[in-house]
Amino acid sequence: MIFDTSIWIYFSISILNKRSMLLKEYLENDIKVNLCPPILQEILQGCRDIDQFSGLKYLLSNLENLISDHYVMSIKAAEIYFTLRKKSIIIRKPNEFLIAAHALKFDVPVVHNDKDFDAIATIFPLKIYHPKEL
Repeated sequence: MIFDTSIWIYFSISILNKRSMLLKEYLENDIKVNLCPPILQEILQGCRDIDQFSGLKYLLSNLENLISDHYVMSIKAAEIYFTLRKKSIIIRKPNEFLIAAHALKFDVPVVHNDKDFDAIATIFPLKIYHPKEL
């Protein structure tokens, strides 16, 4: 699974919902967590100081990095944007398209707190993690 930055933010400030608790469980039990470059960048950009930056950089370096050609991913992200725009679905955050492109290429679900991914999934076969109700 790819945990979107929205989940990492909740996790880092201890806002626990089913999705951030799932990330906590995965990290504590060494279950594979996928990471793509846009999420890595967003997480590290949000650091408040060098200690937090260094700690997160170390933690994130131990995750499963979904590496792909930046040129190819940029084109795929633009294709997703263009297709949605033609259907009058507007998403204004470019990184969401890059994250979706990685998830689609590597066929992994996205765990998120961001309705933009649900909008992308209405047109593309983007897998979205839906937590089970208790």
